[in-house]
Amino acid sequence: PPRLPMRDAGAERAVKRLVLALSRHLERADYPDLAPSDLAQLPLLLQRLQLQDHALFDGFCAACGRSWSKFTKEQLSLLLRSTEDYGLLHPTGGPALVRLVAALCGDLAGSGEAPRPSDLDALTRAALDVRSSGLRAPLLESLRAKVEALDVASLTDLSGAVPALHAAAELGASAGLSPATLEPLVEAARAAL
Repeated sequence: PPRLPMRDAGAERAVKRLVLALSRHLERADYPDLAPSDLAQLPLLLQRLQLQDHALFDGFCAACGRSWSKFTKEQLSLLLRSTEDYGLLHPTGGPALVRLVAALCGDLAGSGEAPRPSDLDALTRAALDVRSSGLRAPLLESLRAKVEALDVASLTDLSGAVPALHAAAELGASAGLSPATLEPLVEAARAAL
């Protein structure tokens, strides 16, 4: 196993035990997920420790896929940007951000209930913070599909209509959301005012 960059062998063993416990926790879908603030910081910690553990990272991606809607926009931005900077490369899965984006897209495609417009808006704005347009493209495409599928008739108040319109406007510019989708959202926002 790779050695962690620590001078004290006792500290290294303790960190290894903590990382192993964290990995086991993340693998279990029936365990409560870590707080979004903790998950958003995890790629920074793994990078700092120079830890290259694919099983741990796969569990991390699954936990993020299950709980992304609980994150704030700032936490989502930190999560995506720090994962983009994390130097973990899987031989077949690609860079770390590709794997996280795949987990987020999987949740967006497979979720039975529609995410709240404010969650879609937060994830859209966070995805646009990613520097690599190629790595963020699949996530923006999944978000575009979710925004196009929104039930505009249910957007009767400002807390739903305005975030939906904001996400749609961002996706119109970055992911080719059609004007036909934007027009009813503009009307819903106007009616909510």
